[in-house]
Amino acid sequence: MRTKILLVFFFIQSLAFAEFNDCSFNYGREWKSGASLNNLNHVAIWLGDNDFYNEYWEGKMIEEAKKHSLTPVFYAYVIAEYGKDNGLEDCDVGTPNHCTDGANLIRNKWNDILSRYKTYAQGIAQDYGSSKKTIWLIEPDYIQYSVTGSAKSHYNQNGGGIPDADLAGKYFNDIVSTIKQYLPNAQIGVDISPWLNDDLKTWYNLFDKSKINYAFTSGGRTQGNQARIRNDNNNNVTWANVHSWLGKKIIADDGYGVGGGPTNDYQEWMNVSNLNSRIQDGVIAITIKEPSTEFNSFAGSNSNLNTCNGQPPPSSSSVIRSSSSSSIIRSSSSSSIIRSSSSSSIIRSSSSSSIIRSSSSSSIIRSSSSSSIIRSSSSSISQPTGSDWVGENTQISDASNSSVTAGSAQNWDEVRVLQKNLGTVSSGKNYTLSFDATVSSGGAKMDIKVSLAEYCNETLSVDNSENGSSYQCSFTATKNEAVILKITIPKGRWESLSIHQLKLDGDLVSPPSSISLNIARHPSSIMLRNGRNLQWNIDASTKVQVFDLQGQRVHQSIGGVDLSSFPAGIYYIHAKGMVKRVQNF
Repeated sequence: MRTKILLVFFFIQSLAFAEFNDCSFNYGREWKSGASLNNLNHVAIWLGDNDFYNEYWEGKMIEEAKKHSLTPVFYAYVIAEYGKDNGLEDCDVGTPNHCTDGANLIRNKWNDILSRYKTYAQGIAQDYGSSKKTIWLIEPDYIQYSVTGSAKSHYNQNGGGIPDADLAGKYFNDIVSTIKQYLPNAQIGVDISPWLNDDLKTWYNLFDKSKINYAFTSGGRTQGNQARIRNDNNNNVTWANVHSWLGKKIIADDGYGVGGGPTNDYQEWMNVSNLNSRIQDGVIAITIKEPSTEFNSFAGSNSNLNTCNGQPPPSSSSVIRSSSSSSIIRSSSSSSIIRSSSSSSIIRSSSSSSIIRSSSSSSIIRSSSSSSIIRSSSSSISQPTGSDWVGENTQISDASNSSVTAGSAQNWDEVRVLQKNLGTVSSGKNYTLSFDATVSSGGAKMDIKVSLAEYCNETLSVDNSENGSSYQCSFTATKNEAVILKITIPKGRWESLSIHQLKLDGDLVSPPSSISLNIARHPSSIMLRNGRNLQWNIDASTKVQVFDLQGQRVHQSIGGVDLSSFPAGIYYIHAKGMVKRVQNF
């Protein structure tokens, strides 16, 4: 019996992996067909060299990311690749290049560039799902198109560089908005150009940092064993500089150089002492172009390096999947997620806080945990797909295929956004979008913005009467494409918005329907310092966010919250539009 358990344990270990996690060090590689993805957290690909979404390239990468539960990372090199299509080279390769004519390209072809971003975002949303996390690393060497970039370069931008504030403001925000129209949970990275030296701090201060999640390097040649990012002449910026100036964590890359050819110059990133030093500087991830299998092994052996000081160790959240026909899985981790797709399985957990999901047709689930969440269905369970409502800066309730309510904003200074994939329209066919909308009792009239791909884009004034307001938009599709309804609620409004009787009439290919989860309500435990805890009745699937007194988000989890290892102080816990003020002493 002991031999069987050990065999199962090692089998599970061989299948263990996790998506990109801000509180543990992440390992990734560039996408290459057939390459090993074992023990990795993310897989990366460069976007931009086509004016269409390539299902045989980007699509295959997404397919493998889903298969291995990895987070897809996109180096969005769209401006530069569009430039290459129009005869420009990289600035370190030849002329004419992006440092001589890139600014004019942006001025004259911006709508075409955004259209390319839109095409990619739509394709990824359709293949990967619009609600899942993706990471977009926006325009390597983006600064090269600016006034400052032109002044610092060996070349001059013909017609002058784009004003720094415009490039970091309007143009960057246009890119982010285009992506998030279809992928509202996309995480955004801004480029590190170490050759700017102290001017990089000034450049970062021009961005709306609330739209940015990470800083990232591109071009390889980074130094995992040094404080400086690059050893190039007059590249004096350090990892710690970037982390301090931008206030974001860093995704590094290595294993290639000028022209993009792979190199073996990444060995220093396979050293735990070096990684711990870089973690102290704000680095939380490394992406290698074409690593050896030793890199995968190193990643598997060092997956628990904590990158969140004062927060629970990353090993407290793990994902294990088993596809065996008959399996026994036991977990003693402090917080674990175990999924099984076996046809007959027994899953036991002794964890203090666990989430167990089973999609087996015949399953037995036992838990001895003091506070546990168990989800089970006699048929099958799936995570939300792209056909579900997705909310940004709002709590969704009463959601169905034809209705939804958007509750209070989590940040009053930001707009609230609702999105839903309505299916695929066919070129030449006629369609009509319609719905009714109401604001919550006691609320005032509200002007919301409604958009559906390129077909419907207008403002609807929602009356506060009992009958509310009705919306209708008829159009003829110009191409075969997935259409996503987006409803934007203005910032500063407290009222809830409800949508009813939503329909898209016409010859429609429906999006895949999700299968609802049978989720019981359980008292969610808030664990505090010195062994104290509070109970809070929320759904097990509810996203819970923790903020400090300065308004910075310091933790996010599903269901319960463990603040026992956090520094003593006062915290605000947000969930389902509710807020708890907790004294954690």
